[in-house]
Amino acid sequence: MCDEYGNVLSPADLSMPDGHPTTTQVIVELEDVDRRPRMVMTHVGVPEGSPGAAGWMMALDKLAVRINTEGRR
Repeated sequence: MCDEYGNVLSPADLSMPDGHPTTTQVIVELEDVDRRPRMVMTHVGVPEGSPGAAGWMMALDKLAVRINTEGRR
C-alpha cells in the first residue's frame, strides 16, 4: 500500500500482522475469447479467502456492473 504521494507504507503502519509482505505482485492476463475479453488476475502473496482477496472481488464486481451498464448505452 502507498500513501497519497506514492510512498510505500510498511505493513506495521497499516496494522497488518507480522510477516505480511511490504510489496506484492499483481499479474493481469487478457485473452480474446469469441471476441470478448477474458481477464485473469493473480495477486501473488494474497491467499484465497483473505480480506485482500475479498477486496479484489468487490472491486471487480463493481467494474463488471459498470462495464455492463456502459455497454448498453
